Amino acid sequence: MAPVPHAAAELNPTPSPGSVSYEDFLRQDREGSAEWVDGEVIAMSPAGSRHQLVADFLTALLRLFVEARDLGVVLSAPFQMKTAPDLPGREPDLLFVARTHLDRLKDTHLAGPADLAVELVSPESRTRDRGQKFHE
Repeated sequence: MAPVPHAAAELNPTPSPGSVSYEDFLRQDREGSAEWVDGEVIAMSPAGSRHQLVADFLTALLRLFVEARDLGVVLSAPFQMKTAPDLPGREPDLLFVARTHLDRLKDTHLAGPADLAVELVSPESRTRDRGQKFHE
């Protein structure tokens, strides 16, 4: 397993001119969901009602299970996950962080991989979700 970045300088390699560092991205006051990819802020389209209902159901179900057994923390979008310094900052629909990995949980993002990341695939995001995000 790759080491988990902890220092701010390790979150993102030096951004190219005209791009936004991951640290600056995290400090931005944004409306709605966004992801950070190669120094670019990608605004996400609002979730549809079906997507939101499924995400809320899964979050509630998993949260009840995790809290009843004191296993860790369940978070839902919008919340950033940055799995490695050279990878984008993504916003999965649902994250589970085991108690043993709670040191990865920062105020603005998860600095390392979640123990479980769930992405609900919508028709308009199929290529990104099943391609780019899956490989990351």
